[in-house]
Amino acid sequence: MADFLNFAKDLNYWTGFGLPRFNVQTVYQDVQSFFGTDPKNLPVPAGVSPVIWNNVHEPTGVPISKTDSKFFGYLRDTRHTINGTAVTSALNDFVVFLLGLLDYDAGQRIIHTQRELSFHVRDSKVDVKVDVAVLKRTRGISEYVLVVVEEKSMEDDLAQGSLIAAAIAAFCQNNLSRKEAGLPSLESQTILGITMSPSTVPTLYKIPVTKKFLHQFLEEGKCPEEIMLVQRLTPPVCDNIPCYFSEGMNVLANRWIILKRLNAFKKFLDEDRT
Repeated sequence: MADFLNFAKDLNYWTGFGLPRFNVQTVYQDVQSFFGTDPKNLPVPAGVSPVIWNNVHEPTGVPISKTDSKFFGYLRDTRHTINGTAVTSALNDFVVFLLGLLDYDAGQRIIHTQRELSFHVRDSKVDVKVDVAVLKRTRGISEYVLVVVEEKSMEDDLAQGSLIAAAIAAFCQNNLSRKEAGLPSLESQTILGITMSPSTVPTLYKIPVTKKFLHQFLEEGKCPEEIMLVQRLTPPVCDNIPCYFSEGMNVLANRWIILKRLNAFKKFLDEDRT
């Protein structure tokens, strides 16, 4: 029990190897399984112009829209480093721009950055940082539906664990907001998650969180009986895997894949809340 609590309270143990201690399992899915459709049927996002779709770099000598210019500017800035380290704010700014471009903030949804969340394991508070989040305004409150965590490097083993911790904290905050508003609490919710690498390669997750799982995990401080089965999609690669992970959206073929998948991911924002 003591070892379990120590692991649960320290996010440094929330790694690919550490998560099974908490009965959290990740299943890797192909595009067909993850989205429920053939990847060939995923359309070009409506908000993405031919300029973004067909040009590796920002065109010169021709007028382009402000939105198109921002895309290339934000993408370029993600490659800037200070003493060899990527600038975190630049990557987060690009994520916010992308989500807006793809209408993640349509209707009653809104995008926020640098959210500080937490949950308690027994009597100990665990603080979680969310780089970018999408919240949905409903019945007088705002509820988390998607969380984004930046990967510090392509070998970052903590990002997935940090993302799952963020999803748990988001679910707890949603129910706290509901309680304060006099609304019934959620029994379960699938929180969407994205980890974004410094090279602009996103990994997409569907993270199912339930009150039963959290009661045993957080309140009783023991390994939950039920499994949290997290679905993970790493978008496929056209030809060159190293190029995909090192260059990300700076390569057109990669950009097409990533933008189509991110656009398709949006459909899950309003699903799986009970």
